[in-house]
Amino acid sequence: MSGNTSRSILRNLKLEHDSAWQQILAKYNELEPTTIQPLVIQDPYRCNMLSAFICFKTEIAAQVSIMIGIGDEQTDISFDFSASGEWLYDHFIPIAGLYPDSNNIVAITVNYEDGTVESFECDIQTEALPELPVLMPTLRDIDNFEYNENIALMAEGFTFMAPQSAYIFGVDSKRVVRWILQGDYVNSEWSDIERLANGNFLVSFGFYELREVDILGRCLRQTVLSSRMHHDWWELENGQLLITTEDDSHPDNYVMDVSEVIDYPVSAETVYQLRMREVLDTSRIAIPNVNAQGSDDDKDWFHNNRAVYDVRNNSFIISGRHQDAIVSFIQSAAELTHVLELTDINWIMGNHDNWSDEYQDKLLTPIDSDGNVIDDAVANHDFWNWGQHSVTIPSDQPEEANLADYIIFNNGNYRSYDDSLAEPAATNYSQCSRYRIDSVAMTIQKTWTFGQELGSGHYSSFVGSVRDHDTTYVVNTGGICLNAQGENMGTHWGDPDNDLGLDDIYPHACVYEVLKDTKEVIWGMEFSWELTPYFVYFNFKATRASMYPANIMLYRS
Repeated sequence: MSGNTSRSILRNLKLEHDSAWQQILAKYNELEPTTIQPLVIQDPYRCNMLSAFICFKTEIAAQVSIMIGIGDEQTDISFDFSASGEWLYDHFIPIAGLYPDSNNIVAITVNYEDGTVESFECDIQTEALPELPVLMPTLRDIDNFEYNENIALMAEGFTFMAPQSAYIFGVDSKRVVRWILQGDYVNSEWSDIERLANGNFLVSFGFYELREVDILGRCLRQTVLSSRMHHDWWELENGQLLITTEDDSHPDNYVMDVSEVIDYPVSAETVYQLRMREVLDTSRIAIPNVNAQGSDDDKDWFHNNRAVYDVRNNSFIISGRHQDAIVSFIQSAAELTHVLELTDINWIMGNHDNWSDEYQDKLLTPIDSDGNVIDDAVANHDFWNWGQHSVTIPSDQPEEANLADYIIFNNGNYRSYDDSLAEPAATNYSQCSRYRIDSVAMTIQKTWTFGQELGSGHYSSFVGSVRDHDTTYVVNTGGICLNAQGENMGTHWGDPDNDLGLDDIYPHACVYEVLKDTKEVIWGMEFSWELTPYFVYFNFKATRASMYPANIMLYRS
């Protein structure tokens, strides 16, 4: 494993939730509930006030479908549990996505194996969301630019977020919170959420722990990492995780410069590893410079914030925020005993400044839509990635084997290594951008971009994400830093001409959805915290997913 730190689970949430499930089973066996008198348990794991269990026995094997709602056709939920093909006598129906402060009607249809059908309803009254502006920030429509909301064109599902130091939550298309993780899931170090292929959510708890949870909030697995994860992960086809981490035993104090594959869900053992310091120039100037080259502090020269694996060309794609670079490595470079060398690099995506001669033939050449080379000054300000996050691989790829498309959240910090040309936050912008790389010609073209149109009010000087859907992108500008007058000042360490202290910044986040064809914003939401410091309150990612995964795992007695 990377690093030499021995860590253990501080609180065994899985064990507690397993115990809660056994208590539910005991009550079920004692009461023997039926469709006439079902057992209804709200918030069964005491962490999701918008969830419940509905449990009952049937004398004939059956399959179940449900409808959860208040009579709103746009946001009510329906789900059919019959996809597994199993006929059961004991039914433990997870109910997730309840409306807060509402009388939710859950309509249940029981389809018996003999062809008969039975229907019944359960009323579930929920409480209002907690009025805690730190843990549950106020959600609202976007109010600083105009757009035409078109819910019908949104990608299906709910928008899930894990704001720092707050409840993890999911909202429907009307910005109503319909899913929440409270209590034991709130932490002040780091939060993130993503759905796994098995239908469960993977939630990071601080820098060293991953928690796999179902839609009720039950913790099914806790994985403790040997080194600090920063901050994202990518699920491989075999279920293992490609994570961004570091070697906390390194004598030179280098941090956040390792990507590795761990043997998830079996363990946190390292299977493959890429150590950036072995091949990249650790002395190259870093922008934004956050303890990047301090003599005493951790040397955060690379700041690895995302790694993905591209199966089309068998390569690891690594994002280094402080190098304003995305680097592609051949697959064999990640063998544990291998020391990285220049021949392991396929290409380097990013501005051309301050790279020594040995890297020149790895740098991609920026071209416009006509194939003309874009000069350095224009490319630096308007083309390249600066302080980027969320590199990912869209599903619709070009047919040619030498071409590959990638999308990023381009934060846009500085946009120049020349101090006189550096862009201050007050006039800067962030973008969702899609690039096409020709690995034979070693060129790169920006084929789609959006964000400058929204102005500096949506400049996110740190964090951010973009997720690709069939006809839209869902974009999270999660690190907007405003002063008391509502002007964007950026981060104290991440933007030029920022002399504000922590108490002068008001953290703010915005999630919006934009059509690929027309670049029209069709949906959005904002939330903010009136408390500081801003590095405690922000939103790293927004992900769109259905409330009920198609392959949901059924509860069994």
